[in-house]
Amino acid sequence: MALPPPGPFVAKADASTGRQIWRTYLDNVNVSGHWIAVANLNILPNGNLVFAWSNYVVLLDGDTGAILRANTLPSGEALASNSHFKHVTIAPDGTLIIKNQIRPTGETGQGAFAMIRGAQQGLPMAPSIIHAVDPNTLQIVDSIQIPEVSAVPRSITMFDGKIAIYVAAHKHAFRYFWDPATKKLSQDASWVVPYLQPGQSDGTALSIMGDWVVIQTNGIGSKTTASSVVAINQHDPSKKTTVFPFGPLKKGEQSFAPPKNGSDAETHMVYSQDLGVAKVAGIKLEPKTGAMNTVFVVDDRTTCLVALIGPKDKCDAHLQPASRPAVRANDVRPGHRAIQGTGALARCSDRAADCAIRSVRADVGEHAGHTGLWRAGVLPDRQGVHHHAAESD
Repeated sequence: MALPPPGPFVAKADASTGRQIWRTYLDNVNVSGHWIAVANLNILPNGNLVFAWSNYVVLLDGDTGAILRANTLPSGEALASNSHFKHVTIAPDGTLIIKNQIRPTGETGQGAFAMIRGAQQGLPMAPSIIHAVDPNTLQIVDSIQIPEVSAVPRSITMFDGKIAIYVAAHKHAFRYFWDPATKKLSQDASWVVPYLQPGQSDGTALSIMGDWVVIQTNGIGSKTTASSVVAINQHDPSKKTTVFPFGPLKKGEQSFAPPKNGSDAETHMVYSQDLGVAKVAGIKLEPKTGAMNTVFVVDDRTTCLVALIGPKDKCDAHLQPASRPAVRANDVRPGHRAIQGTGALARCSDRAADCAIRSVRADVGEHAGHTGLWRAGVLPDRQGVHHHAAESD
């Protein structure tokens, strides 16, 4: 078996020419033995970069790539060898909110698919942990243990004047608060929501849709139950609606829907894709009741995140089909924001190794949700940038 290449690394390239300006290596799995899944970075307002992987976080100089700070992140109840801090988000006050993924106990493979393999085999998984980290010193300000494992990014928004952190975990959706004044993380015990149907698997990162949050199910697949999209009310978690945009699974089909929903709070549109059944759907969410109606379904497949681009009256849908170049399809339904899974904005294929850098749009103007980049003042177009370090085959 070939050895994986050294890494992860962070590189800066010229946006016009693609020429590499600098590259900083941070690990070599062949020497350290660390579990390295897909990693991600974020950009601070001063231009410096925060990057997390395994159980480490570093602060890099945006101009030179030099390592300015480094710190170790405790893995909580999980073994350090099975912990990987992929999810780095900047809260509205500038604090870093960092959460880990967990490799199932007994699985020893590398890459993000080690999580999926172990989970599909029913191997036990320890719960995840959230750290609040100072963006300048990388010191841990506070931490809170999640009751379950959460393999997906958390979404951050403002809720009733508080900084809310939404987490889709193994069986439930949770809400946490970060208080910049007291420097404390806390769980909202009144907002713990089961969201899966029997036979479904873990949901993806939540998208914020006004008073609602939406979750795509079957993130690690199902051979028995079709994928669904679940809407939960932020004010009253007992208000919950579900739609199955692709209908029930047919004989011999299986569902696999790892990407989070694309979402547009202005047009109340949610977009769902299921690689297993090779379909993409547009769903209309009624903002008062949360009722969802499937507006269209097209035959296509992609494992990439979607990005929403252009004015809300545009009707073009851009997708990155698996194993094919990016294509453009026209959707004649008014009010559908253009979808882009790749193309000029986000070069991404179905291979994890090709998902080196991709951009996804913030869900609403006030926050950068899944993208994790609080840039509303810098990017009035509401576009956040979410960078993924390439994962080796």
